[in-house]
Amino acid sequence: MRLLFGLLLAVSAEETYSPNWDTRQEIMSVSFSECVCASGVDVALAEKWLNRVEFCNDPCFKCFLKCQYLRANFMFPDGTQNVERLVNSYDHVYADSIRACANKTITLDLCERAYEVGQCIVQVVLGTH
Repeated sequence: MRLLFGLLLAVSAEETYSPNWDTRQEIMSVSFSECVCASGVDVALAEKWLNRVEFCNDPCFKCFLKCQYLRANFMFPDGTQNVERLVNSYDHVYADSIRACANKTITLDLCERAYEVGQCIVQVVLGTH
């Protein structure tokens, strides 16, 4: 009985904190082709990110992310995050987490910044950070 209750609790908790990746895919699909072309990223790397939220430490991939975040209005042209837009677009993404991720990144390279902040936010949402 305890085992069953524990399993139900675990499943319930997992469903409660599961991010809505469908919303993410809808938002990011709009400028996917444009950003693949603009960045020169290998389309397979971009698809892994879109479909499985996999990040790749590749310069073109990082610029692909910058393009995606700019087009989705998640990042301003100066490299700062549009906290309000991110919070309003996704469940379980909170302003404090976004700011904490942004503050960890000190680079002025906007492609690198997009990569580092994006990866941090995903890790926070999934609870692996």
